Amino acid sequence: MVDVRTAENPYDVDWDYGLDYNRIVSYTDWSLVFDAEYYMEQFPMLAYQYHYDKDLLIRHFQTVGVHEGRQGNAGFNVADYMAKCAPDARELYGDCYAAYYFHFMNIETDRSMDVSGNGQPRQMTAVLTIMQAKELRQINKLRESLGVESLVFDSELAAMGNFRGWVDAAEDWPMHDWLKAHREEAYQMMVSFGSTYAGENTVKHYGPTPNNWYYNYYNSKDHYDAMVDPKNAYIGCSNAYLGSCEHKPSGIVLVEFDMFSYDIGTALNPKQ
Repeated sequence: MVDVRTAENPYDVDWDYGLDYNRIVSYTDWSLVFDAEYYMEQFPMLAYQYHYDKDLLIRHFQTVGVHEGRQGNAGFNVADYMAKCAPDARELYGDCYAAYYFHFMNIETDRSMDVSGNGQPRQMTAVLTIMQAKELRQINKLRESLGVESLVFDSELAAMGNFRGWVDAAEDWPMHDWLKAHREEAYQMMVSFGSTYAGENTVKHYGPTPNNWYYNYYNSKDHYDAMVDPKNAYIGCSNAYLGSCEHKPSGIVLVEFDMFSYDIGTALNPKQ
Protein backbone atom coordinates (compact mmCIF):
# COMPACT_ATOMS: atom_id res chain seq x y z
CA MET A 1 0.00 0.00 0.00
CA VAL A 2 1.34 3.44 -0.92
CA ASP A 3 0.35 6.34 1.33
CA VAL A 4 0.42 9.31 -1.02
CA ARG A 5 0.46 11.70 1.94
CA THR A 6 3.80 10.56 3.33
CA ALA A 7 5.49 8.31 0.73
CA GLU A 8 9.16 9.09 0.12
CA ASN A 9 8.85 7.48 -3.27
CA PRO A 10 5.49 8.81 -4.39
CA TYR A 11 4.61 6.29 -7.08
CA ASP A 12 5.82 2.88 -5.98
CA VAL A 13 6.28 0.56 -3.04
CA ASP A 14 9.47 0.58 -0.97
CA TRP A 15 11.47 -2.47 -2.01
CA ASP A 16 13.85 -3.60 0.74
CA TYR A 17 16.40 -6.34 -0.01
CA GLY A 18 18.37 -5.90 3.20
CA LEU A 19 21.52 -4.15 4.38
CA ASP A 20 23.96 -6.30 2.38
CA TYR A 21 22.14 -5.60 -0.87
CA ASN A 22 22.01 -1.87 -0.12
CA ARG A 23 25.76 -1.85 0.59
CA ILE A 24 26.46 -3.44 -2.80
CA VAL A 25 24.20 -0.90 -4.46
CA SER A 26 25.99 1.98 -2.73
CA TYR A 27 29.52 1.13 -3.87
CA THR A 28 28.81 -0.14 -7.40
CA ASP A 29 29.42 1.99 -10.51
CA TRP A 30 25.93 2.07 -12.01
CA SER A 31 27.02 4.11 -15.01
CA LEU A 32 28.30 0.82 -16.46
CA VAL A 33 24.76 -0.53 -16.85
CA PHE A 34 22.41 2.45 -16.49
CA ASP A 35 21.70 5.64 -18.39
CA ALA A 36 18.56 7.53 -17.35
CA GLU A 37 17.82 8.92 -20.81
CA TYR A 38 18.01 5.45 -22.35
CA TYR A 39 15.84 3.98 -19.57
CA MET A 40 13.16 6.61 -20.12
CA GLU A 41 13.20 5.93 -23.87
CA GLN A 42 12.78 2.18 -23.38
CA PHE A 43 10.15 2.45 -20.63
CA PRO A 44 8.18 5.61 -21.43
CA MET A 45 5.16 4.98 -19.18
CA LEU A 46 7.44 4.17 -16.24
CA ALA A 47 9.28 7.44 -16.91
CA TYR A 48 5.96 9.30 -16.99
CA GLN A 49 4.87 7.61 -13.76
CA TYR A 50 8.06 8.86 -12.08
CA HIS A 51 7.73 12.36 -13.60
CA TYR A 52 11.06 11.86 -15.38
CA ASP A 53 12.87 12.08 -12.03
CA LYS A 54 16.28 10.51 -12.68
CA ASP A 55 16.96 9.80 -9.01
CA LEU A 56 13.71 7.85 -8.70
CA LEU A 57 14.35 6.04 -11.98
CA ILE A 58 17.78 4.78 -11.00
CA ARG A 59 16.34 3.70 -7.65
CA HIS A 60 13.68 1.78 -9.56
CA PHE A 61 16.39 0.17 -11.69
CA GLN A 62 18.44 -0.79 -8.63
CA THR A 63 15.53 -2.28 -6.68
CA VAL A 64 13.17 -3.56 -9.40
CA GLY A 65 14.65 -3.22 -12.89
CA VAL A 66 17.68 -5.47 -12.39
CA HIS A 67 15.47 -8.19 -10.90
CA GLU A 68 13.27 -7.99 -13.99
CA GLY A 69 16.22 -8.08 -16.38
CA ARG A 70 15.54 -4.62 -17.81
CA GLN A 71 18.07 -3.09 -20.14
CA GLY A 72 19.35 0.08 -18.49
CA ASN A 73 21.69 1.45 -21.17
CA ALA A 74 22.64 0.85 -24.78
CA GLY A 75 25.72 -1.20 -23.91
CA PHE A 76 24.45 -3.88 -21.52
CA ASN A 77 21.69 -6.38 -22.17
CA VAL A 78 21.44 -9.03 -19.47
CA ALA A 79 20.13 -11.76 -21.79
CA ASP A 80 23.07 -11.19 -24.15
CA TYR A 81 25.51 -11.26 -21.22
CA MET A 82 23.99 -14.45 -19.82
CA ALA A 83 24.61 -16.13 -23.18
CA LYS A 84 28.25 -14.98 -23.37
CA CYS A 85 29.55 -14.94 -19.79
CA ALA A 86 31.69 -17.68 -18.24
CA PRO A 87 29.88 -21.04 -17.82
CA ASP A 88 30.64 -21.16 -14.09
CA ALA A 89 28.88 -17.79 -13.61
CA ARG A 90 25.87 -19.08 -15.55
CA GLU A 91 25.82 -22.21 -13.39
CA LEU A 92 26.12 -20.18 -10.19
CA TYR A 93 23.55 -17.49 -10.94
CA GLY A 94 20.96 -19.42 -12.93
CA ASP A 95 18.14 -17.00 -13.78
CA CYS A 96 18.88 -14.53 -10.98
CA TYR A 97 19.12 -11.56 -13.33
CA ALA A 98 20.32 -9.06 -10.72
CA ALA A 99 23.44 -11.17 -10.05
CA TYR A 100 24.62 -10.75 -13.64
CA TYR A 101 24.48 -6.95 -13.43
CA PHE A 102 26.63 -6.97 -10.30
CA HIS A 103 28.98 -9.56 -11.80
CA PHE A 104 29.48 -7.48 -14.96
CA MET A 105 30.07 -4.29 -12.97
CA ASN A 106 32.71 -6.01 -10.82
CA ILE A 107 34.53 -8.14 -13.44
CA GLU A 108 36.56 -5.65 -15.42
CA THR A 109 37.66 -8.13 -18.11
CA ASP A 110 34.03 -8.78 -19.10
CA ARG A 111 33.47 -5.17 -20.08
CA SER A 112 35.27 -5.71 -23.39
CA MET A 113 32.43 -8.01 -24.52
CA ASP A 114 29.78 -6.82 -26.93
CA VAL A 115 26.67 -7.44 -24.83
CA SER A 116 24.51 -4.65 -26.24
CA GLY A 117 21.62 -6.94 -27.07
CA ASN A 118 21.56 -7.89 -30.74
CA GLY A 119 17.84 -8.63 -30.80
CA GLN A 120 17.61 -9.93 -27.23
CA PRO A 121 14.64 -8.94 -25.00
CA ARG A 122 14.96 -5.59 -23.22
CA GLN A 123 13.00 -6.91 -20.24
CA MET A 124 13.00 -10.55 -19.15
CA THR A 125 10.18 -10.73 -16.61
CA ALA A 126 8.01 -8.67 -14.26
CA VAL A 127 8.28 -8.50 -10.48
CA LEU A 128 4.85 -8.06 -8.90
CA THR A 129 3.88 -7.06 -5.39
CA ILE A 130 1.74 -9.52 -3.41
CA MET A 131 -1.32 -7.41 -4.15
CA GLN A 132 -0.66 -7.28 -7.89
CA ALA A 133 0.01 -11.02 -8.07
CA LYS A 134 -3.17 -11.88 -6.17
CA GLU A 135 -5.30 -9.67 -8.40
CA LEU A 136 -3.81 -11.18 -11.55
CA ARG A 137 -4.21 -14.73 -10.25
CA GLN A 138 -7.87 -14.26 -9.33
CA ILE A 139 -8.83 -12.64 -12.63
CA ASN A 140 -7.09 -15.33 -14.68
CA LYS A 141 -8.71 -18.05 -12.57
CA LEU A 142 -12.09 -16.54 -13.45
CA ARG A 143 -11.20 -16.37 -17.14
CA GLU A 144 -9.99 -19.98 -17.09
CA SER A 145 -13.31 -21.11 -15.57
CA LEU A 146 -15.09 -19.47 -18.51
CA GLY A 147 -12.74 -20.87 -21.13
CA VAL A 148 -11.20 -17.44 -21.85
CA GLU A 149 -7.47 -17.10 -22.49
CA SER A 150 -5.46 -15.73 -19.55
CA LEU A 151 -4.39 -12.10 -19.46
CA VAL A 152 -0.68 -11.30 -19.80
CA PHE A 153 0.77 -8.87 -17.25
CA ASP A 154 2.57 -5.84 -18.65
CA SER A 155 4.74 -3.50 -16.59
CA GLU A 156 4.06 -0.39 -18.68
CA LEU A 157 0.32 -0.95 -18.39
CA ALA A 158 0.76 -1.40 -14.63
CA ALA A 159 2.72 1.87 -14.51
CA MET A 160 -0.33 3.58 -16.01
CA GLY A 161 -2.49 1.90 -13.37
CA ASN A 162 -0.16 3.10 -10.62
CA PHE A 163 -0.22 6.62 -12.02
CA ARG A 164 -4.02 6.57 -12.08
CA GLY A 165 -4.16 5.19 -8.54
CA TRP A 166 -1.82 7.89 -7.31
CA VAL A 167 -3.77 10.71 -8.98
CA ASP A 168 -7.16 9.51 -7.73
CA ALA A 169 -5.89 9.01 -4.16
CA ALA A 170 -3.89 12.27 -4.01
CA GLU A 171 -6.63 14.45 -5.49
CA ASP A 172 -9.69 12.32 -4.59
CA TRP A 173 -11.11 12.29 -8.10
CA PRO A 174 -14.55 10.62 -8.37
CA MET A 175 -14.03 7.29 -10.12
CA HIS A 176 -13.18 7.86 -13.83
CA ASP A 177 -13.51 11.66 -13.79
CA TRP A 178 -9.75 12.23 -14.12
CA LEU A 179 -9.79 10.26 -17.36
CA LYS A 180 -12.70 12.30 -18.71
CA ALA A 181 -10.87 15.53 -17.89
CA HIS A 182 -7.49 14.40 -19.28
CA ARG A 183 -8.33 12.44 -22.41
CA GLU A 184 -5.39 13.73 -24.45
CA GLU A 185 -2.94 12.98 -21.64
CA ALA A 186 -4.35 9.46 -21.29
CA TYR A 187 -4.18 8.99 -25.06
CA GLN A 188 -0.49 9.91 -25.09
CA MET A 189 0.12 7.38 -22.32
CA MET A 190 -1.45 4.69 -24.50
CA VAL A 191 0.60 5.75 -27.51
CA SER A 192 3.78 5.45 -25.42
CA PHE A 193 3.27 1.70 -25.05
CA GLY A 194 1.83 1.06 -28.49
CA SER A 195 -1.80 0.57 -27.51
CA THR A 196 -4.85 1.39 -29.59
CA TYR A 197 -7.18 0.74 -26.65
CA ALA A 198 -6.86 0.88 -22.88
CA GLY A 199 -9.70 0.36 -20.41
CA GLU A 200 -9.74 0.71 -16.64
CA ASN A 201 -11.48 -0.90 -13.70
CA THR A 202 -11.26 1.02 -10.45
CA VAL A 203 -12.61 0.72 -6.93
CA LYS A 204 -12.56 3.46 -4.31
CA HIS A 205 -12.76 2.20 -0.76
CA TYR A 206 -13.19 4.54 2.21
CA GLY A 207 -11.29 3.10 5.16
CA PRO A 208 -7.72 2.29 6.19
CA THR A 209 -7.77 -1.45 5.33
CA PRO A 210 -7.37 -2.76 1.76
CA ASN A 211 -10.35 -4.79 0.63
CA ASN A 212 -10.37 -7.58 -1.95
CA TRP A 213 -10.54 -5.56 -5.16
CA TYR A 214 -11.34 -8.56 -7.33
CA TYR A 215 -14.61 -9.25 -5.54
CA ASN A 216 -15.73 -5.64 -5.93
CA TYR A 217 -15.16 -5.93 -9.66
CA TYR A 218 -16.79 -9.37 -9.78
CA ASN A 219 -20.03 -8.04 -8.32
CA SER A 220 -20.32 -5.14 -10.77
CA LYS A 221 -21.47 -6.00 -14.30
CA ASP A 222 -19.35 -3.46 -16.17
CA HIS A 223 -16.22 -4.36 -14.20
CA TYR A 224 -16.93 -8.08 -14.53
CA ASP A 225 -17.33 -7.72 -18.29
CA ALA A 226 -13.94 -5.99 -18.54
CA MET A 227 -12.26 -8.81 -16.59
CA VAL A 228 -13.65 -11.57 -18.82
CA ASP A 229 -13.69 -9.76 -22.19
CA PRO A 230 -11.88 -12.15 -24.59
CA LYS A 231 -10.65 -9.18 -26.65
CA ASN A 232 -8.55 -7.99 -23.70
CA ALA A 233 -5.14 -9.64 -23.87
CA TYR A 234 -3.02 -7.61 -21.41
CA ILE A 235 -3.46 -6.36 -17.87
CA GLY A 236 -1.62 -4.01 -15.54
CA CYS A 237 -2.75 -4.29 -11.90
CA SER A 238 -1.85 -1.31 -9.75
CA ASN A 239 -0.93 -1.20 -6.11
CA ALA A 240 -3.32 0.30 -3.55
CA TYR A 241 -2.97 4.04 -3.01
CA LEU A 242 -4.09 5.65 0.23
CA GLY A 243 -4.98 9.35 0.48
CA SER A 244 -7.07 11.87 2.39
CA CYS A 245 -10.81 12.30 1.95
CA GLU A 246 -12.48 15.15 3.80
CA HIS A 247 -16.08 14.29 2.88
CA LYS A 248 -16.09 10.78 4.41
CA PRO A 249 -16.15 9.96 8.15
CA SER A 250 -12.96 7.90 8.01
CA GLY A 251 -11.09 10.72 6.26
CA ILE A 252 -9.25 8.13 4.16
CA VAL A 253 -9.63 6.82 0.62
CA LEU A 254 -8.02 3.74 -0.94
CA VAL A 255 -7.81 3.37 -4.71
CA GLU A 256 -6.78 0.49 -6.99
CA PHE A 257 -6.74 0.20 -10.78
CA ASP A 258 -6.75 -2.68 -13.21
CA MET A 259 -5.78 -1.53 -16.70
CA PHE A 260 -6.68 -3.63 -19.75
CA SER A 261 -5.56 -3.48 -23.37
CA TYR A 262 -6.15 -5.38 -26.59
CA ASP A 263 -2.70 -4.71 -28.03
CA ILE A 264 0.58 -3.22 -26.87
CA GLY A 265 4.20 -3.05 -27.90
CA THR A 266 6.54 -2.85 -24.91
CA ALA A 267 9.93 -4.19 -23.85
CA LEU A 268 8.22 -7.01 -21.97
CA ASN A 269 5.55 -7.69 -24.60
CA PRO A 270 6.86 -6.53 -28.00
CA LYS A 271 4.56 -6.49 -30.99
CA GLN A 272 4.95 -9.64 -33.07
